[in-house]
Amino acid sequence: HSSYLYGTFHAGKADWMAPGPKIQQALNDTEVTGIEINPLDPAIQREMATVIQGVKRNLPAELQARLKTRWLAECLPEAALGSAPPEIQALSLTFLAGRRDGLQPSFGTEIMLALLARSADRPVVSLESASGQLSVLLGSSDAESANLVNRTLSEIERGQTRRILARVAQIWEQGDLDALEHYADWCDCLKTPLDRSQMKKLMDDRNPALADRVDGLHGDGKKVFAAVGSLHMVGPTGLPKLLEQRGYQVERLR
Repeated sequence: HSSYLYGTFHAGKADWMAPGPKIQQALNDTEVTGIEINPLDPAIQREMATVIQGVKRNLPAELQARLKTRWLAECLPEAALGSAPPEIQALSLTFLAGRRDGLQPSFGTEIMLALLARSADRPVVSLESASGQLSVLLGSSDAESANLVNRTLSEIERGQTRRILARVAQIWEQGDLDALEHYADWCDCLKTPLDRSQMKKLMDDRNPALADRVDGLHGDGKKVFAAVGSLHMVGPTGLPKLLEQRGYQVERLR
């Protein structure tokens, strides 16, 4: 039987909140939706809250002030500062950087797929645990946390984050896999060892477990619509290649 891989985008536009005919057909042809983590699952929400509450960080005062300035510039409530680890709050600002171009985190693909599944009484499975995903987003110490926050804020302040989001949105909308394959050549975001190490943690290191999860669901006889971030779909360590190595025939649908 057939399952589907679908590359998602974690922000989106209102016009993208309904699936096109080919995506709808793929959903109709499958019986379970798999996404990185299901944002509507109360168990996932509780797990994330538990992990977040257990992390305490001490940022340098100057860095904390920069985070606050950017937080308020995005019209976010000051009272929410400190409610999550600073690297998670800085990551939230990353996705908000596209709002001026019509890109909203609340219109992200995972939200759309989870809402569609709920309305159709369709099962949704998380392909990762919340704690596992958070482990690659959080620093392992105050110093690493500060480095991550500093890098994230610097990219936002330079306008780099907004440019990358706009470019990825265009690539995603056009289905331009070749441009996505060469992300490292044009993003101007993988120049330091920290940049490359973090990218490896975010992508390459997660892909084998994601492939195992999709393989397990498919192997149990389920027809799966597996949707994960688009950058997980390209390169020699991307999900299509990893599933091919497990014996799957992977075909690009246009």
